[in-house]
Amino acid sequence: MNSIVKIIDMVLRRTKNVQHTEFVAYWKCLDLSYSVYKKLDDSKRMEQLRVALDRYCEKRLDLYDQLGLTLTHVISQALYDVTSSRTMSKSGVRKLECLLEKVEKESKKKVVEVKNLDEFLSTQEPCRFLPRGESLGELMKKLDAKFSFGKAHQGKIPDLVVKIHDFVFVIEAKHIKEPGGAQDKQIRELIDFVSQTEHESCPVRYVAFLDGPYSNLLAKAKQVARGNEIQTEKNEIKSKLNEQLESIEDALNKHKRSYFVNTEGMLRLLMDALNSDTSTEEGF
Repeated sequence: MNSIVKIIDMVLRRTKNVQHTEFVAYWKCLDLSYSVYKKLDDSKRMEQLRVALDRYCEKRLDLYDQLGLTLTHVISQALYDVTSSRTMSKSGVRKLECLLEKVEKESKKKVVEVKNLDEFLSTQEPCRFLPRGESLGELMKKLDAKFSFGKAHQGKIPDLVVKIHDFVFVIEAKHIKEPGGAQDKQIRELIDFVSQTEHESCPVRYVAFLDGPYSNLLAKAKQVARGNEIQTEKNEIKSKLNEQLESIEDALNKHKRSYFVNTEGMLRLLMDALNSDTSTEEGF
């Protein structure tokens, strides 16, 4: 398998206009670009290519063969999938907003929605803001934060920014249904997100919010002693879950002011922040 992947990688790097083929067009669904792929070192390139091949073979080839789709059709489908991915991102934002509404009701405190950066920075009340490219860059500059994740992931913008007291929670949300190559990539992204380092006085706190059935699998794996069988899952899935848990725990141990939460954890984090009467991290 490794030799085959290496051959495919060589073809991808040496073939003129290969970026216009259906397979590479499909990469848009995985948030991977051909120009970035070529600049990766060998190990990273192999890792990304394996993910792309696994997802492509699993989700697309059989479907295309059955339907008899042409090249034009499948490229159009890939572009449609990108739009669907953006829709899922909007769903993640909506889930966060619903959680905020629930927290507001229980705490009887309001987290106002602001429309622009100036309003977000100037208001003294708890507030939330949907960042955009330029506004995010300006916000991080004002907060003296690097946000290295964006630079490493093709300018990716977080889903929501929430300010409570002196803290700014920068939140990346993902909804994952089941194990798989592309899903592993999304977990890796969340781990990278909470692995960002800022200076001590920086108010930014990075929050990875994992929603969906896969978060339940991780929670279940956490409850099972290391090495024990997860009865309802295959061994390879159990091994992957444990590996991901170890990576998450390692990242959080190294970055004490970051959070990796499911729905319940997100609610607790927001509730604790709103109920804190001081601008210190006591009680978080």
